[in-house]
Amino acid sequence: MLLLGGDAGPDRSGLRTDSLNLVSIDLSTGDTVIIGIPRNLFDAPMPPGALRKKFPRGFDDLMNALYGWGQSNADTVTASLGRTADPGASLVAASIAEFTGLRVDGWVLVDMAGFVDVIDALGGVRLQVTKAVPSPGNIVDAKHPTPEWFTVGLHELDGTDALAYSRSRDVDSDYQRMARQRCVLANVAAQHGGPGLLRSWPSLASALSSTVRTNLSVSQLAGVLDRLRGGRAPSRS
Repeated sequence: MLLLGGDAGPDRSGLRTDSLNLVSIDLSTGDTVIIGIPRNLFDAPMPPGALRKKFPRGFDDLMNALYGWGQSNADTVTASLGRTADPGASLVAASIAEFTGLRVDGWVLVDMAGFVDVIDALGGVRLQVTKAVPSPGNIVDAKHPTPEWFTVGLHELDGTDALAYSRSRDVDSDYQRMARQRCVLANVAAQHGGPGLLRSWPSLASALSSTVRTNLSVSQLAGVLDRLRGGRAPSRS
C-alpha cells in the first residue's frame, strides 16, 4: 500500500507528494516493511502505453511533481491506466510499482491538515526521539503552537506535533526526514489496532472520510491496520 503525504494547504497552490512510503504487508503474518521513496527522485519510469511514449526516459521532473502532472493530464493517464478517480495518485502508484517491481494494491493520500486529524483521531502517537530536531514552523490554521525543538527522549505527540516532527529537516537532510516519517508511521502501526482501533474508529472514520483520499474502502483500511497490529513491528528501509 502506498502512503502519500501532500503539501497542500491554504497558503500553497497545487499539491506535491513530498512524503512517499510504500508499505509491504505479509497478509498471512502481518509482518511489514516500510520502503521510503525519495521525493527528489528523477527520471521515474512510466508504465507501458501512452505514458511511456510520452516519457521514454522517465518523468522529466522530480518525483514529487508527478502527482500534479497526472492531475493536469488525466486523459494521458487514463489512456494507460484506465479510468481512475484520482489520476495523480494512480500515476504515482503505477510509477513506483514500475521501478520497485512490487504490485501496489492501494494508495492513500493525505494532506498536512488531514494527517493532523488522523493522528488526533487515533489519540496521538508515542515516540522515542533519538536526535534533537527543530520544529519547521506551523501550518496555516494549526490547532496549537509547536515546540521550538523536539528534544531527545520519549514524547507523546498529537497530530500537530507529529506533523511538525515529520517535516523537520533543517539540521540534516531530506533522507533523515524520510527516516523520521517512517519512524512515525511504524509507531502508529505498532500502537494502534485491535481494541484500540475499535475505540477510536468513529472519530477515525470521520477524519478519513473528510480529509483522506484513497482507492480503498474504510473497511479495507481497518483490515490493513489490524494486519499491522498482528505482525512484528514494521521494519524501515
